[in-house]
Amino acid sequence: VRGARGACPEMSDGTPSQESMWLKGGPESNPTEAERPAGSTDEPSGKEGQDSSLKLKSGGGSFMVDAVKAVQWGKLDVVKGMVESKDIRVNDRDDQNCSLLHWASINNRVEIVKYLLEKHADVNRPGGILKETPLQWAARQGHLDVVILLYDAGGDLTIRSTEGLDALMLACHCQKFALAMYLLSRGCSPNVQDNRGLTPLARVCRHHSYDLRMIRLLLTLGAAQSIDAKHSQTGNTALHWAILQSRSPGNIKSIMALLEAGASIDVKNNDNLTPLALAEQIKTGVHHVLKGYINRDQVLFKGFLHPFVIGGGMLISLMLLGWFLGILAITGTYYVVMSRMRYGRMSHRHGVKHSMSLFPCGSACALIFVISSTYLNCLVQMGSEHIIKLLVAVVLIGCTVYTFAKSVTTDPGYMERVTVTDDVSQEPAKAEFIAKLSRRLALGSSLKVCATCIVEMPPRSKHDPMSDRCVQMFDHYCPFINNCVGQNNHKYFMGFLISIILAIINFLGVATEHMYVVCGGGGGFEVARCAFTEHHAQVGIILASVSVLVPVSCLLLWQSWFISNAITTYEYMRLYHTYGREKWCSTNPSEIRKKVNNCRDFWQRGPVVHYNPIQEA
Repeated sequence: VRGARGACPEMSDGTPSQESMWLKGGPESNPTEAERPAGSTDEPSGKEGQDSSLKLKSGGGSFMVDAVKAVQWGKLDVVKGMVESKDIRVNDRDDQNCSLLHWASINNRVEIVKYLLEKHADVNRPGGILKETPLQWAARQGHLDVVILLYDAGGDLTIRSTEGLDALMLACHCQKFALAMYLLSRGCSPNVQDNRGLTPLARVCRHHSYDLRMIRLLLTLGAAQSIDAKHSQTGNTALHWAILQSRSPGNIKSIMALLEAGASIDVKNNDNLTPLALAEQIKTGVHHVLKGYINRDQVLFKGFLHPFVIGGGMLISLMLLGWFLGILAITGTYYVVMSRMRYGRMSHRHGVKHSMSLFPCGSACALIFVISSTYLNCLVQMGSEHIIKLLVAVVLIGCTVYTFAKSVTTDPGYMERVTVTDDVSQEPAKAEFIAKLSRRLALGSSLKVCATCIVEMPPRSKHDPMSDRCVQMFDHYCPFINNCVGQNNHKYFMGFLISIILAIINFLGVATEHMYVVCGGGGGFEVARCAFTEHHAQVGIILASVSVLVPVSCLLLWQSWFISNAITTYEYMRLYHTYGREKWCSTNPSEIRKKVNNCRDFWQRGPVVHYNPIQEA
């Protein structure tokens, strides 16, 4: 790493390898067999109890070189002995103008850092080629414990290197998520610019635009204020940089995160190119996503009303043109709609909203309306002697509409998110919560933290990109209800599936009886011939009902199987290849009883308790 020659890979136990030791201390720091401490091997263990009282010797006899080696190896006793005997002072510099605190910080020697701070080591004195402080060296490597010690000892987070990089910029550039979260909670501004005009957000978009978690963290904690800051040499904004990197997988999510945060699509760079013009120039397909975002105001008409218009046009085509020309018209309409939804589907695969997001929900509403209208019309035409069937139809249609509306409008179990208006350091409760969260995150990778909502995610929860919220007991996102399916609305969703299946089965029976009546009776072949030649629209609706009944029935069975195994759809997709079919398809009697109990518990459980992260902390 430039300016921090000690930023070299360490071994799994935190001890620097022989190669990194050579890089950190120069050629003379790679000891020969005669110069190595007793008991050392080619792969040093770094344990402090191993002949730690032995002073390291160097070819030149310099005490500072010996002290640097001791710090790199984590020999606290050697460092103490040299300081106490006044062979060196804690603020002495080596030939690279770096202090012992620099080397201890970059090597994550926490105990040595504590000792040097007790001896009043200078925390803010820069060193190295880039004139960086020990805190900045630690930030490069993501050593959160060292950064906390240095900050508590008076470390200045605003000091910049010769390139204009502060600790936050270094943490973002080196993709140290937990450290970046901590620095933001301690007042580091996400809107500062380096010597070339790059903000932390622009730097991430330029070098690591696939790092969606870091981008969301910066946007959530205030980086949106400078989202259109320009690079001094190219004039590119963060959105320009993300588009230039759009060949990398996953970048569409980053681009949409920037757009949702308010990135301008009209800002031009030094080549007089807007983000849209740049996307069209590089030809990666992302320009279609940008155009869909520009036309997002038409989402209600395009998404929700199109199915009604298209469905009505199909029925009219069948009534007026007959089967052959009507099917041709339907096929052409389908092709046009699918071509319009092509890049909408691409956006949906990447979990972002697009101009056709409401198309599946509108299709569900249109089908419910058409089938219900035809259902009731058939019963009315059949006369008053079918009043019982009419009442059953009203009940089934009412249940379908009610459960569908509840599935759409019910909160599936959203978690409270941490929102920051301007500077997180001005809100002490939130700042302390974020700092504690970053420390816990640094302890191990098992802790799930949502960078958008800034919360510790409870078990079985997931961040849903379509709603941009974390959902407890997340099952899946259903485009036909335009909502997540979670614990709070899962029962309504299952009720909707059951209601629509019963309603369609009843409708098919009534429609068949109605067709028999209007066709004058006779044999089944005669009735079928009359229906296909004279009642095109009604036959089309029956066929559409059958095409809905089959996949919905499969979905109901699939969901019932998940419920009986006490897993969600999301968990199954992640765990199926881990556990295999045997875990889910057991026929053991005890397992069957367990599945029955799981189904009973599903219908008896109540809504989730809303999780407020700050109150929990």
